[in-house]
Parts: sequence; structure tokens; C-alpha cells
Amino acid sequence: MSILHALQGAPTLLIVCVLLFAEESGVPIPAPGEAVLIGAGLFVAGGGAPLWVALPAVFGAVCAGALAGYGWSRAIGFGRLRGLAVRLRFEGPFDRVSGRLR
Repeated sequence: MSILHALQGAPTLLIVCVLLFAEESGVPIPAPGEAVLIGAGLFVAGGGAPLWVALPAVFGAVCAGALAGYGWSRAIGFGRLRGLAVRLRFEGPFDRVSGRLR
């Protein structure tokens, strides 16, 4: 049995949801989130999971990841985040991005 046959159904959907949650919460992942979404679409189109199961699972993972990312960045605060950027010598890009967001 190949690994592709073993990753049918719930395990693959769980992996996709974990990757999307991590990407949305700010954890760097090896593949862009869009590539993971395309892979999830191909997974559903290939019959790996029904759309009515995959769509709410993926949507929930993305929304939960966005809320987690907002929560941890809000808890750290702007001052500490800027202090970290100064220590890592990224204060220029940090100031540009924060200026655009304001």
C-alpha cells in the first residue's frame, strides 16, 4: 500500500486543517497557504473527502487561525513587537508596515 492510499479521508483533511491553522496564526510553514488550499481542492476533487465535510473544516481552521494570530499579537503588544524588531535589526521594515496599517 502506498502512502497516497494511506492518506485518504480524515488524516489528510486533518493535515490540511493544521497547516492552514498554523499559516493563519503566523507560524511559518514550508508551503504558502494558497498552495495548501489548492491541494485541498484537488484532494476533494479526487474524491478524498466530500465537499460538505471539507469546506466547513477548512473554513473553521482558517478562521480559528486568524483569531489565534490576532490574539497572540494583541497579547504581545506593539511595544514588545517593535522591541523584538529592533533587536533583530528589522525596525525599518517594521515601521513601514505598521505605518501602512495605521
